[in-house]
Amino acid sequence: MKRISIFFLLVKLLFIIQFIFIIFGKHSEDSTIYLLTDFVFKMSVGIYIMIFFYLNEITEMYLWDKVIISFAGTLLAYDSFFNVLPKIFLKYSIVFNPYSPMNMFTRLPPVKESPASPVQYTQ
Repeated sequence: MKRISIFFLLVKLLFIIQFIFIIFGKHSEDSTIYLLTDFVFKMSVGIYIMIFFYLNEITEMYLWDKVIISFAGTLLAYDSFFNVLPKIFLKYSIVFNPYSPMNMFTRLPPVKESPASPVQYTQ
């Protein structure tokens, strides 16, 4: 079995375990572990799709079909980098702005809670 097959098998197994944890209420979709495996899975599948169709010649497939499938891999990598990665950094009070190369990472100041004015929620 190839190393890439073992890697994807392990990531799929992690997703199944996390899915079961989410169903039974042990994890949420915003937990750090879930977001990290989501990032790793989307980025690795996206890069794999892009590289596979670039390196392998499939004679039965038209050129534009390969371009569209490779673009799907690009969209997966884009989604993981621009949607999932900022959520992971925000968990650690770091604002990740991939659109600004000069100010890509900004640390949020700690929030001071005042014991004199507790937050009350109304329904």
